[in-house]
Amino acid sequence: EMGIDNFGLGPFTVQHQQFGMVQEERGDSDGGGNIFEEIKFEGILGLAFPAMSSEGVTPFFDNIMQQGILKHNEFSFYFSGQEEDDSAVFFGGVNTSYFEPPVRMLEVTKEHYWQVKLDELMVGDTKVCCDGSSDASVIFDTGTSFNTVPSRQMSKLLHAINA
Repeated sequence: EMGIDNFGLGPFTVQHQQFGMVQEERGDSDGGGNIFEEIKFEGILGLAFPAMSSEGVTPFFDNIMQQGILKHNEFSFYFSGQEEDDSAVFFGGVNTSYFEPPVRMLEVTKEHYWQVKLDELMVGDTKVCCDGSSDASVIFDTGTSFNTVPSRQMSKLLHAINA
């Protein structure tokens, strides 16, 4: 079922945002429990492109842009490598206390996923794939922990990460 509400996020409000409502929460099939009880978060907010939006709903960030809420139509993420530290999302640009310059903008090559060209993939000093001239790409998806590479590079990646 779809709902509509005004979403307050930090210092701004997105008016009339449609969203999918959770009607029932269930544990996973192996008896592992309810994800909302196990992980510290309030809900899920997608940052999809319109082409990937469910049921033709205007995605959250598209509403932000259409409503002129931000000075700069940008968002960025900080991912903590430590369990005790929180990760964060920043709307309107970057938070300079969470990165070492320079910030490098990447051109989205396909507006379905957040897909960009991949020049190379390095693990330490080991080059796992790509020669910079290929049509390799990478998709940034903060909503999943799923990672994959083409099968011909998988053994090289696993070796590089000592798996």
